[in-house]
Amino acid sequence: MGKIIFLDIDGTLVDFDQHMPKSTLKALKEARENGHKLVLCTGRTYGYIYPCLLEFGFDAVVASAGAYVRVGEEVLYHHVMDFEKIQGLEELLKKHNIDYMLQGLLGRMVPKDCVKGIEDHFAAINPEYSKQLDGMEQIEHISESHMIESIMFFNSNVKIAQLQKEIDEELEGYFRVTGASYETDREHNGEITCRGIHKADGMKRVVAYFSLRPTDVIAFGDGPNDFEMLQYAKIGVAMGNGVESLKNKADYVTDDIEQDGIYHAFVHLGLIEEQNIQQ
Repeated sequence: MGKIIFLDIDGTLVDFDQHMPKSTLKALKEARENGHKLVLCTGRTYGYIYPCLLEFGFDAVVASAGAYVRVGEEVLYHHVMDFEKIQGLEELLKKHNIDYMLQGLLGRMVPKDCVKGIEDHFAAINPEYSKQLDGMEQIEHISESHMIESIMFFNSNVKIAQLQKEIDEELEGYFRVTGASYETDREHNGEITCRGIHKADGMKRVVAYFSLRPTDVIAFGDGPNDFEMLQYAKIGVAMGNGVESLKNKADYVTDDIEQDGIYHAFVHLGLIEEQNIQQ
């Protein structure tokens, strides 16, 4: 019986320069030919998944770290944040001079006073990263936002553990803070989602939709928001370039993304047969 394979995007399928190794594409195509289902499982909102990945035709998509689940044109689940809670969160973010970006199915919304800080942040990592902000909607006030699924934050003057503590105290544990999934300082940059909603929730919905079993699940990830994902899977695979804490919890650690990690893991797990990667 075919397996269902859940794959994170950034740092797993594509590197932080938005490049997918040829060996990864080869592995995906061969796995599909062998009868396995492939599912994107990402912290990205659906609208900010790279078009080339959507064009590949994955069997399902778990986006916004589990807040949005889709199979084909059918939306299985869509959760948005409570607006009053977002307002309370905004006060804490301003207290620590944190720039932030609101994300939802309808796009990215950035308060105008946060734009320059976010642009400078990405430019410092890689000038090309500024393209990620193309098309974002600049808003005067958070009241202009709508249907928010997650929030990205940048350059916090407190570490994630302290920010989480303050959010729990002020907002009754409604939000969950995790380190950034892209390659940068994960202690002062990250994402905020609703507590209790994570990638594994979305995975369960997809598994049930296809009438499969948890024992059929394999998951690949590299970052802080992939813990529940790998824990739920029968086989959880961490990328060699992943964070150490995730690798310590994984059932198997493959090579770095640039060293054909996906391809080698697919071969190791018997999903595809080993061939000359250059073919």
